[in-house]
Amino acid sequence: MGSGDGRIPIAAAQRYGARGVGIELDADLVERSRQNAAAAGVAERTEFHVEDVLLADLSKASVVTIYLLPSLMARLAPRMLEELRPGTRVVTHAFVFPSWKPDRVEKVRVAGGSYGQAEESTVMLWVVPAQARGRYAAADAAGQWHFAVHQNFQQIEVEGTLGGQPLRIDAARLSGSAIEWSGSAETAQGTLPLRFAGRVSADRILGELRLGDRASAFAAFRQR
Repeated sequence: MGSGDGRIPIAAAQRYGARGVGIELDADLVERSRQNAAAAGVAERTEFHVEDVLLADLSKASVVTIYLLPSLMARLAPRMLEELRPGTRVVTHAFVFPSWKPDRVEKVRVAGGSYGQAEESTVMLWVVPAQARGRYAAADAAGQWHFAVHQNFQQIEVEGTLGGQPLRIDAARLSGSAIEWSGSAETAQGTLPLRFAGRVSADRILGELRLGDRASAFAAFRQR
């Protein structure tokens, strides 16, 4: 998005065999992108369109690269969260999404930079999170479980109970649809370490729960 002369889709097609679509409002740059793709031998793996980035179809993307001004970034953020599949990677150069912290930030040294360009560029990565927020219930041999997942973008906190006794959740993490948490639970056998790792799938959280030395498949269902 904001694909300029097409160098990123072209490089992705050349190096990794990826299929790339460039969205750019400047018709001259789109024409140059097509010429560059043909010269690089990847015209059949790339497309370039004169289009408003705010209207572009994002649903099929597995990676989105963006070089746009902050005002457009702010307007794009809700679409990224609503339309992209969990786990989709979003990479930006220089500018960030307001309020949505990146998962990773890298400084990249610029080779052969142009006049007025800094020696380093800042590149940021986001992984689109699943919508995990809500209250969940589950039952297994240990008893009745109740969880609440509080979510702010990819940052989560988990609290819950087992048999009415509060759980101690020390750490929780969400990356795409992958979710995990760890802590301890009070049981008839005493305080046992607790660890869950799984995935958010629509209105369910599915995975493996380890309580003490016992591991079992676990399914929690979102409560309406």
